[in-house]
Amino acid sequence: MILYICIYLLILVHSQTTTIAPINPLVEQKIACEAIGPDLNNCEAAEKCTFFDISGREVFTIKSPVQVFTVNGWASGEVTAVHQAVGQDDLTVEYPCPDGTNELCTVTDARFSMRFRERNHTEIEGIRVTYLATKQQEKLDRLESDAGVVPTDIYSRISGLDGGEWADIWIYAAFGEVVGLQGPDLIISTYQDCLLDPIWIPIYAEEIRLEHNQVPQATYCTQIMNEFNCERETNCVWEETVCLANSWTNDLLTCHEFKNETSCNGNMEPNCKWLAPELRNQYDGADSYCVCCSAAQLNLAILFSLLLIIFLC
Repeated sequence: MILYICIYLLILVHSQTTTIAPINPLVEQKIACEAIGPDLNNCEAAEKCTFFDISGREVFTIKSPVQVFTVNGWASGEVTAVHQAVGQDDLTVEYPCPDGTNELCTVTDARFSMRFRERNHTEIEGIRVTYLATKQQEKLDRLESDAGVVPTDIYSRISGLDGGEWADIWIYAAFGEVVGLQGPDLIISTYQDCLLDPIWIPIYAEEIRLEHNQVPQATYCTQIMNEFNCERETNCVWEETVCLANSWTNDLLTCHEFKNETSCNGNMEPNCKWLAPELRNQYDGADSYCVCCSAAQLNLAILFSLLLIIFLC
């Protein structure tokens, strides 16, 4: 009897063993670079790491060409004054007014404000920034309601940049990410450390795509490194440690690649269907396309495919 109990316990323990989640090579390399910290020499020696250099901003002086963030995006300007004192290091930049006139506008802000940037800027995800309490209060004042929030300086890193326009910047925070920020909201820290070199992100994203049998367009998802940003994307889903194209998206794009009825209907995994006008003698094939999946799902698939415009562009 005791023998049977022991065997049962062994089986029970084995059945409850936790499966270790697969490692995301992109996140693993990101962590490895960040672990180097402020050691510039070791960072530069690491093939896949880079160091955000603030020296370009440190030498901004009168006549330095810079870009300045305006209501209409970025404009080219020139530093016209430098204001330095104890606890102060500000720049005044002159630039063409965004109202279409020939007038010149000026703005004064901190040297390290992301309102300003070099013409050949190198700011990337992961750099250290500060979201000042004063900037937060300005936003609360515009909302005319503070909801009991007491602004405090947030020392963080950039978790996402909306391309070269920086129209939407995200940073890490204690209870999730702060989204919808813009250049004037953030100050770049004078203390920076080692980061993953962005040129490796698409390489790792392609590796993840292939490992999970995803369509080429899925790298749009596989390059995302955390669940929060992944779930913000309609066509992506977070699977344990990686961001993937969700099954609908992957299946629809798989079928979309078939350009004739035979190859389309012959694909069983996923189950693709060829859609064509009923009067075939009145079309040249341009209005036909391959969709997924079963006949009962065709209408839904057609509607869902509208969400793939960004993927296919």
